[in-house]
Amino acid sequence: MKTTRFWLCVLCIMCLFQVQVSAQEDTLTGDQVLDWLKTRVPQAHTELMELKKDSPDEFTEQIHDIGGQIEYIESLRETNPQMADQLIAVENMEYKSWEVAQSIEESKNEAKRNELVKELKQILGKIFDIRQKERSLEIKTLQEEIRKLQSMVEKRSTLKEAIIEKRIREMTHTFDETMEWW
Repeated sequence: MKTTRFWLCVLCIMCLFQVQVSAQEDTLTGDQVLDWLKTRVPQAHTELMELKKDSPDEFTEQIHDIGGQIEYIESLRETNPQMADQLIAVENMEYKSWEVAQSIEESKNEAKRNELVKELKQILGKIFDIRQKERSLEIKTLQEEIRKLQSMVEKRSTLKEAIIEKRIREMTHTFDETMEWW
């Protein structure tokens, strides 16, 4: 019993922090991941294609990890399409922020560097805001699940005797034929 509770806690923590738990089989193929990225996060697609040439094993690992992230985004799209689109936008902004940061490092012109730093701050501010919205959405979802569980616990408490009687009938195979749906 302790082991089961331990793993349930681990799974809850993983869900809370959005750790992707992969199944034995990936549901997205490498080509599906690449196609999805090509239309939504082109820089990631380009980097993966380069990685495929340079390090096939790392490419395969990345495809697997990204596939889990895509599945998360697409499942989120069912309940909150705007947030799913914002997460894709975050990925694109992340790439842009790294490009700007690299330009800052390479720039010799102080005025240009200051302009780029200002641009980087704006990009990072947008990313931060979107991630905060995502966390708020997670909190709302968890609160709703907790409300449902609390309601179920309260209802089951009032039905305790009936639930126990039903379980006794199930365990002893003593059914009241008048209660059957025939």
